[in-house]
Amino acid sequence: MTRKNGFTRPWTRDQMFTWVALPVAATSYYLIAVPFVPKDGSRAVVLTIYTLLLVAVLISWLVCSYYDPNEDAGCFCPCMKEAQKEKKYCATCKKHVPGLDHHCVWLNTCIGRRTYPYFYALAACGTFMSTLHAVVAILLLTDWFDEEKAEDAVGSVVTYKVLISIVFVGAVALIIAFGILFGFHTMLLFKKKGTYAWLLDEHEKKMENQEAKRRKRFEEAEKKEAAARSSSIAKSEPSSGTSLETNAPNSKGKAKLIELPSKDTKEEESEVRNV
Repeated sequence: MTRKNGFTRPWTRDQMFTWVALPVAATSYYLIAVPFVPKDGSRAVVLTIYTLLLVAVLISWLVCSYYDPNEDAGCFCPCMKEAQKEKKYCATCKKHVPGLDHHCVWLNTCIGRRTYPYFYALAACGTFMSTLHAVVAILLLTDWFDEEKAEDAVGSVVTYKVLISIVFVGAVALIIAFGILFGFHTMLLFKKKGTYAWLLDEHEKKMENQEAKRRKRFEEAEKKEAAARSSSIAKSEPSSGTSLETNAPNSKGKAKLIELPSKDTKEEESEVRNV
């Protein structure tokens, strides 16, 4: 069955996780972190900025999830004009999508030419929102820490620090999730390249590196084999020369044994006979 948008069943586990994680993080910020922020103007600032970013995240998320990426309409990203000019087939949604960049498992829908600007806004605003969330939690444990206020609110300083630490850990998790998407797609925008094209290029580079390493190992093996052959030949040549030198004295010895008697020896033998 062809899927129309992110709300088309079946829903995925990753998609439902985002439905829970984002509201929980926002609730923890408003109910746990904000009440401990000083009222000297800091509270109004962090509350306003966070709320604006959260609204931007929710709008971008709803647009990406609700819009049918198969329709050739909406807002287009000028930086990706060339990268998103063709239709590509999505095996998960079972349809051709204009300018398909990738299928997002967290939204459970295709991100194509129509929804890519909203997806990038979602990643950017989510990163900034989570970063603000984490910074506020750090300040509540350091500069904005009020022991008396903490004890009055939650009963003990330890409980206060545990709650704020939980808020901080949740914010860091969102920073990692949104930050990876934001950083990766910012890189793609500078390169004016889509996700699928980047993956194909990286695969080709990987195959080329593997082929280069294979050729290098083969050449090194050939060099070692050639060196081994040269070494064996060098060892065999001195041994044959030594055997010839060893045999040479024997040959001279044998020559001395069969040497004929000299003239003086014959005359001495003749004198002995005459006597």
